[in-house]
Amino acid sequence: MAENPSNHINFLLEIDQEHLSDLVQIRSWFNLKIAHEGRTYWVKDFTQQQLESLEVKSIPFKKLYSLQNNLLFPYGSKLPSKRLPSALLWTPLERGLPVTLPAYNHNYFGLQEKIQVKLVPADIEQPDFGLVVSLATLSAYVQTAPAIRLQNLSWLILKPEAALVLGTPLLPVPGRSYWQRGSHLLPTGYDFELPVLQEVIQQKINPEQEEWVFWQPNGSYSFITKAQFRPLTISSVRLSVQSASVTS
Repeated sequence: MAENPSNHINFLLEIDQEHLSDLVQIRSWFNLKIAHEGRTYWVKDFTQQQLESLEVKSIPFKKLYSLQNNLLFPYGSKLPSKRLPSALLWTPLERGLPVTLPAYNHNYFGLQEKIQVKLVPADIEQPDFGLVVSLATLSAYVQTAPAIRLQNLSWLILKPEAALVLGTPLLPVPGRSYWQRGSHLLPTGYDFELPVLQEVIQQKINPEQEEWVFWQPNGSYSFITKAQFRPLTISSVRLSVQSASVTS
């Protein structure tokens, strides 16, 4: 039986125009749409999981609602507070929220001030995407691994004795794991102290996103060009190990 549209619950976010820059960390959520009436902006089509995510919780000056029969219920309330404005023109959030935002005028700090970027223990554990593994361990594993197990993985030699493998599912070998936030590779178990700044940091230090920003727990980082990675295969590892042996 078809679902009755009147029973469908939609989740929305309301925010003033002056705080639009606080939406940058959810701009890449392709299911979301944005519209506005005057200086008030609305974002709709959140899933329950998205609404309760760290990214949404860290957005200041927002109001969250559930929408039923065009009535807006403050999130968690059973009583409506107002109606959703009619005749809103909805557009995908990525298109409606420009990449170059107005000056980041956050009440907690000014963009002109120097902000110290820190990594802190994360509240939510994210799936691993990268693994730093010894070259000897990687070489031994790929010799007997089925080809299908290496699919979707890429790699490079990080330093003479270590390699960095990216992709999922990662190899079942010991190593130091990382997770992906945009073009940032963060140590597993850590996140930015202020996740809301993730895209701002990226635009400042890696605007073209042609490199991975490789972070360490102490807040230091380095750049790894994405084009340097190659598919993980037995032959690519063997040739690289042989070449490294000849050079050394």
